[in-house]
Amino acid sequence: SPHPRSSDLALRKPGLPFHIYNCGSMPTHPLTLYRIEPWMSWLNGDDGIMFWTANACQVRPSLTEPNYGMSYRLNGQLLSSRRWDMWAAGFEDYLLLCQAKTIDAAQTRRLAEEVVNSVNKPDFPQILFNARRAICEMIAASLK
Repeated sequence: SPHPRSSDLALRKPGLPFHIYNCGSMPTHPLTLYRIEPWMSWLNGDDGIMFWTANACQVRPSLTEPNYGMSYRLNGQLLSSRRWDMWAAGFEDYLLLCQAKTIDAAQTRRLAEEVVNSVNKPDFPQILFNARRAICEMIAASLK
């Protein structure tokens, strides 16, 4: 949900930083989850986002070398996972949202809510693309 819940408000009472994180990645988790979490974090007013993994897991057991959700080796080459690529793109979006908020907070929130609300819809990729482009254009126009 893009709005703080009472449990979130209780967690904020001590005044410590509040972050959203992702861990325990599985190949069956939808990739949109990794892209959308930074958007949800921004909408909730979290202080940041994190992605972590433990080297005690092996996400793709079919591979002969260890892999931990963020990267894996294939034929000796280190490759980033699709989930990590989506998270990294979402983190870039988070930074763009932070910048755009200083220019037009209402428009930035409207675009972010549109993206989060469309996550399970077939046109999610296009809505995400359009919102990101609008945010980048907003930032570019402010630099002129």
